[in-house]
Amino acid sequence: MPPKKLFSFLVICLISLSFFSCSKEKGPRIASTLEGVDYEGNTLVEVTFKDESRMYFKLNDNATAEVVRGGLFISDNTDWILWIYRGDIVIPEHFTHDKTTYKVTGIGEYAFYSNTESLIASVTLPTTIDTIREGAFHSCEHLTSINIPQSVKYIGVRSFSGCRHLTSFEIPASVQCLGMNVFSGCSSLKTMTCHAVIPPRSIIEFLYVDAYILLSEYIEKIYVPTESVNLYKESPDWRYYKDIIVGF
Repeated sequence: MPPKKLFSFLVICLISLSFFSCSKEKGPRIASTLEGVDYEGNTLVEVTFKDESRMYFKLNDNATAEVVRGGLFISDNTDWILWIYRGDIVIPEHFTHDKTTYKVTGIGEYAFYSNTESLIASVTLPTTIDTIREGAFHSCEHLTSINIPQSVKYIGVRSFSGCRHLTSFEIPASVQCLGMNVFSGCSSLKTMTCHAVIPPRSIIEFLYVDAYILLSEYIEKIYVPTESVNLYKESPDWRYYKDIIVGF
């Protein structure tokens, strides 16, 4: 092959390889990790990304982790400075700390709670997430967009309560259980699409025989699979909304 053609071929290969590597990258690039403890004494890892933003994870014994509220102790370890999550949040599928790779499987209780000053506009969840715990995004009033991947099975109590700029929401078919008051106070939430053929249940069913999931007092339409409309309307958890449940 002539030198010029060989050079062009190598350049194309390098560009293609670079593009392939970038396309496989999941979440923001990680710069460093630092181990510590939270105010309850749990093992906490502070992950710093290339853009200098941070995220905090609680480590589990099975090499999994969940996003949590985090911060740093200062002075004599008596003062706790909370890290404020900002902007567009992209949660990675994995991160490596101390030679161990952890899979991110959950959003912890009140992980992003009351970030009114942080202006979180969007959240991108990885397909490794299976649990969104109680109050995870409570009072994130500037949040306008979040994806719920097919891996999620549980969305906890008040997990999106007070997210007053959410206008629509999609619940994937994988979700089996919703906590109470999931979307209470979401004053802009007008439509919801629930893809599950079998209506998700509420954890309240363990306390009361006849209960319902308080989604939002402002919601106008709930879209469900056409073949499941009657199932939703007759479900103890969903029949409160029977007048606004329609098929898609």
